[in-house]
Amino acid sequence: MGFDESKGEIRGMGSLERRFGLVDVVGLCHHLDMLLGEKVAEFVVASYGRQSGKEDLARLRENTPNITLKELIAAFTMSDIFGGYGVTNVRIREDQDAPVEFEMRNPIVQASTGTAVKFILSYWIGAINDVLGKTLDIARATYDPNENVLRCQLAIRNSARV
Repeated sequence: MGFDESKGEIRGMGSLERRFGLVDVVGLCHHLDMLLGEKVAEFVVASYGRQSGKEDLARLRENTPNITLKELIAAFTMSDIFGGYGVTNVRIREDQDAPVEFEMRNPIVQASTGTAVKFILSYWIGAINDVLGKTLDIARATYDPNENVLRCQLAIRNSARV
């Protein structure tokens, strides 16, 4: 991620070719909830987030073919920090069938459900799905207001639910 003040540009996530703009994620998601209804807004945002995470992962792998899992997670974590979403910690266990542990300190959205939470988590799901070659879903998301931490598990989707 980088900022070029002379051009007024934010660039990042795997390619200097991709340009970003800052947006009020919580406000945008609230507006989508009002326009589309919560279920449709969550679906649209989750679909976008998964696709965006998948594409950013592909760009990182293209630009750095030998990138390790640890380096991938570090790049996505820095993206969250630069994007103002919060400070993320992700743990993928050796047993890749075990849920992925996700924790975000000082999250931009202080909730455990809703469109804005889907916005944040679905991006990670899109990337991790491709890393693990599995389809993940959000499981047991909680927000602790005393610690200001969003925690959840990203678990392998039950094929019976698909």
